[in-house]
Amino acid sequence: MSVQVSISGPVFAQLLRQHAVSPNNQEGLLFGEISERRVNQINDQAAVNEHNEVTLKVCSFIKFEPFEIYDQNLKLLPDPLREMEAGLNGAKVIGYYCFRRNLPLTATYREHVISNALAKASCGQPFVLGLFSTTFNDNYSIHSMDHSFHIVTPQNDGGSRLGAASLRVVNLGEDARQEYRTQPGSAASLERGFFSDLAKSIPYNGREDRNVQLLNQLHNNLQKKLNALAREITETLQLHEETTQSYEQRHQ
Repeated sequence: MSVQVSISGPVFAQLLRQHAVSPNNQEGLLFGEISERRVNQINDQAAVNEHNEVTLKVCSFIKFEPFEIYDQNLKLLPDPLREMEAGLNGAKVIGYYCFRRNLPLTATYREHVISNALAKASCGQPFVLGLFSTTFNDNYSIHSMDHSFHIVTPQNDGGSRLGAASLRVVNLGEDARQEYRTQPGSAASLERGFFSDLAKSIPYNGREDRNVQLLNQLHNNLQKKLNALAREITETLQLHEETTQSYEQRHQ
């Protein structure tokens, strides 16, 4: 089974911005949904190669203060979690993220405990831990926003195991055909999350339609002119070729 984390470009950019302007370390919850599909790949080595693909679609996030959803012993507080989930149109907690400066992208004991508790509360669903860090060069002229994502698997002994998960940022770094192709787990959801809020907040009126119709009409007129010019050039070339052949025949 392969697991991938999917997030839209606007949500990922807003998440990085929250980290950049935060004066201190920051932590929060990732909300979204989980999709799973069975893929059958046929190649020369094996006639049937079926496997499951699980995608954790991050639609939004909420930051919280230390000890807001857990107590001094790092045990979860159920009431704050339910309040956060209540205002997100059915989105579920699918991950926990932590941002800290000048630290390697390795989970600390505290992050292990919190993510493990949240993963157990997700009732067996895949759960992701996102780690973010900022590094600088010697003269602070270059800032790097490093990140890594890990799948949290609770163990029977009470601990957890972290497995690396790939991150796919939708509509960033790919061509248009790949960015918006129909697929399960696309993070550019129009139903919930920051991408949905951004799309719904754009004012709309009939003026846009008129502008589009005008541009479409100009495009069609231009195409007609170009087609007429192409036919004229073709006829001119044919006439030139016939004239040349006639001239050569008379002088043979």
